[in-house]
Amino acid sequence: MTDEPILLLDVDGVLANFVAGALKSLKDLFDIAGTHDDVVDWHFETCFNLDDAQLAKLMHAWKQPGWCAALPVYDGAREAVVALHQHAVVHPLTAPFDSQTWVMERDAWLLEHFGFPRKEIVQTEAKHLVKGDVFVDDKPEHVINWQRAHPSGVAVLWARPYNRTATWRGLRTNDWAEVISIVKAMRWIRRSEA
Repeated sequence: MTDEPILLLDVDGVLANFVAGALKSLKDLFDIAGTHDDVVDWHFETCFNLDDAQLAKLMHAWKQPGWCAALPVYDGAREAVVALHQHAVVHPLTAPFDSQTWVMERDAWLLEHFGFPRKEIVQTEAKHLVKGDVFVDDKPEHVINWQRAHPSGVAVLWARPYNRTATWRGLRTNDWAEVISIVKAMRWIRRSEA
């Protein structure tokens, strides 16, 4: 057993700024201007009063070639991943969008921005099936299901305005220094068990 903990990092909402891409599409398609602070619910249609046809058009835009590849990186994420590599084995754990190009674009995006080769990337909607020591995700459902499946691991809900009302009672942060501290503590625990 290695003393390096395994850290599983979600991509959209943690590393990739999906909201920025979605807001750009909203502006391009409907001339609706929004900010990150407006996205206070997981469902875009609720935040911007979109009807079913508008939502379908917006989601169609997200599936187009190049959309995933154009997502910006959150400030501080690159530096945090570099620091985290010093204390853990880091794997991006991402749920692929229903698009013919999403998986390929996501792999290329993670290589370009974070240096992750394809063999280190896990793309699945069933994140709870992936074993690790620490799991960071912005979707409450994923965090809850992963913690249930891995009770000895540490699940962290990455805080965003759209998940602020989640019933998750565990760790919640959007501070990379706190994630690094959690990983360091897990590393110490693993060393003491070895």
